[in-house]
Amino acid sequence: MAFIAETSNHDEGQFLKILENLAHDQQLTDDVTERVVRSVPDYGHVPHHDLVQSVVRNRALAIRTLRNGVAPRADEIWEAEHATRQRLEQNVQIEDIMRGFREVLKELQRRVIEDTQRAELRPEIALQASTLLWDLGDSFSTRISRVYRDIRIEHEVTRYREREARIHRLLSGKISAEEIAIEREEHGIREPVRAIVTGVLPHPTMFDLPDSMVFSDGRAVGYADTASKLPAELEYSEGPPVTLEELHDSHEVALQLQTAAEFVGLHGKHTLATVSWRIAVPHFPQLNSYLHARYIQPVKEFGEFGDAILSSVAAYLSNDLKAKPAAECIPIHENTLRYRLKKFETITHMSFDRYTHIMEVSWAIAALGETSQVHHTE
Repeated sequence: MAFIAETSNHDEGQFLKILENLAHDQQLTDDVTERVVRSVPDYGHVPHHDLVQSVVRNRALAIRTLRNGVAPRADEIWEAEHATRQRLEQNVQIEDIMRGFREVLKELQRRVIEDTQRAELRPEIALQASTLLWDLGDSFSTRISRVYRDIRIEHEVTRYREREARIHRLLSGKISAEEIAIEREEHGIREPVRAIVTGVLPHPTMFDLPDSMVFSDGRAVGYADTASKLPAELEYSEGPPVTLEELHDSHEVALQLQTAAEFVGLHGKHTLATVSWRIAVPHFPQLNSYLHARYIQPVKEFGEFGDAILSSVAAYLSNDLKAKPAAECIPIHENTLRYRLKKFETITHMSFDRYTHIMEVSWAIAALGETSQVHHTE
C-alpha cells in the first residue's frame, strides 16, 4: 500500500483482506445499486443488468486504485468512457452519470471506514483511502466530460454529414417525400428557395455561407430562400425560385449558368436574366469553332491591332451598340472606336446593321471567355 507511510505489515495485510472481501461482497453490490437508483432518478430507466454490471466495474476500479495507492489518470479510465456512452444512449444526463459514480464511491468509502474501524486499523488508513477515492472521482469525472465532449462532436459531425447527404439528394432529385419533410421541418425552410452553385472557392473559404450549402468538388452547392443575402464578393449562380420538391430543376439551371459564366468570362452573381442566351454557349462547340473562324481568327491575324479591334467590338456590343459609352469604357476616342468597328466590318464581311451578324459576333466574342484579351463591360 504505497499511499500509507509507516504501515505495519499487519495493517497492510488486514487492509488488503478488507479490499478482497469488498471485491466479492454481493451485498455491497446490491446496496450500491439500490443507492444509485434511489439517489439518481434517471437510473430508474436503466436496465437492472446494465446497472449491476456498471457497479461491479466501478467497484473493481475503486478497489484497484486503493490497492495501487494512486489514482489513475483520466485517460486511463476506460470504465468512464464505457459508462458514459452507454448511459447517454439510455437518456441519462451527464450530471447524473457523475452522480451515479460518486454514489458508488460514497458507499464503498462508508464500508472501508466501517471495516477498518472494526479491524482496529490506524485511522490514517481510512482517511487516506477516502482521499484516494475522491481523487479517483475527480479523474472519473474528467474522463466523463472529455467523452461527453467527444460524443457531442461526433454527433454534430454525424448530423452535418447526414444533412450534407440529404442536400445532395435534394439537388439530384433522388430524395423521398419523407426526407423533404424532415428538411422542411427541422430547419424551418421558407419557400420558395433557389438553388446556388458557386465558383471554385479558396480552402479554407473566407465566406460565411448558409448551412443549407455544402462543399462539392471545390465549390459550394445547395440552396437559400429568396430573402437570404449571400456575400457580395462571392461568385455564384442561382436557379429560379422553386419548392423543395422542385429544387433539382433549379439546381440544373444554376449549374448551367455557372458553367456558362465561367466559360464566357462573367463575374459576380448570375441568373437567367444576367446570363441570358450565353447559357447555351458552352454546349455548342462546333458552332463556336465556326463562329471563331468566321469572325475572330481573321481579325487575330492582325496581331495587337486585331486584339484592339476585338476589344472595341466587345465594348460596343456590351454597351448596346452605343459608341460613346463604349469608347469611354476602354478608354479610347470615339472616332478611334468607330474606325476599329469599320475595320472589323471590312475584315469579316459583316455589318452592324444586320441583326444576324450582331448575334453571331456577340456569340463569338462570348465564346472567347477569360482567355481572350477582349475587354468586357457588363
